[in-house]
Amino acid sequence: MFTLAHMSDIHLGPLPKVKGRQLLSKRLLGYVNWHRGRKFMHRRDILDLLTNDLKARSPDHIAVTGDLTNLGLPQEFPLTAEWLRNLGSPEAVTVIPGNHDAYVRVDPEKATAHWQPYMEGNEPGQALYEQIPGEFPFVRRFGDIALIGLSSAIPTAPFIAAGRLGTEQRRALGEILDRLGRDGLFRVVLIHHPPLPGQAGWRRGLRDAAEVRDILRIMARNSSCTDTTTNRASSNSKQSAVRRSSSAPRRHLKPSMAVSPPPATTNMPSSRPETAGGWR
Repeated sequence: MFTLAHMSDIHLGPLPKVKGRQLLSKRLLGYVNWHRGRKFMHRRDILDLLTNDLKARSPDHIAVTGDLTNLGLPQEFPLTAEWLRNLGSPEAVTVIPGNHDAYVRVDPEKATAHWQPYMEGNEPGQALYEQIPGEFPFVRRFGDIALIGLSSAIPTAPFIAAGRLGTEQRRALGEILDRLGRDGLFRVVLIHHPPLPGQAGWRRGLRDAAEVRDILRIMARNSSCTDTTTNRASSNSKQSAVRRSSSAPRRHLKPSMAVSPPPATTNMPSSRPETAGGWR
């Protein structure tokens, strides 16, 4: 039995000291929002309780699907990398970025490169799909389970938190799902923005969601399995879920942190793709 724990929208606090010139962009609105209310929702003490509870369950693997930072500041990324190291090793934790991690354009070497060991295919995954270094998608294989890491994180205008995979990632996703399905693997797609309809409005949605749904739909039709699930984070929330082949217990630490509950059961292994993500 393989147990996959899922977290999203960490928004690690407190916010580090911000230089004035760093606020000459969309970050100014985010900075104001943080101090007006978000800092009271994304409390570090609650996050620590949540992660300690999750680690106590000893899952086989942990997926963190984006928005580890708040304003995408260069000084936030080393702090989130330290948090990740406390959560687990790169072999035990997989990470993809969210829209807050691409708040504005930043040199990747000063940003998500700090997480790179957590965003690379492992050796069995590379044998199935050879990742272009530093790019997406990537594949991690654990026995009959395969995690497919995507990035929908793109810089956007103020008041917009939308995402996009783009043509190359979508093409690669279709090829990967087809290959892994033919190998009989249970496929878990990690993406920050929800691809299913009705889960996010235009300002926060996945711009190429229809194209992504078509890919998933084709793969599902070609599969003999019947279970497909999507888990999304609600607004202003951190997310944690534990997925396993038996019931998946979860705990709401505080009402404001609660999210839509995941399906109670997931049959592993199987060949139909499942999606896991979050957005804010």
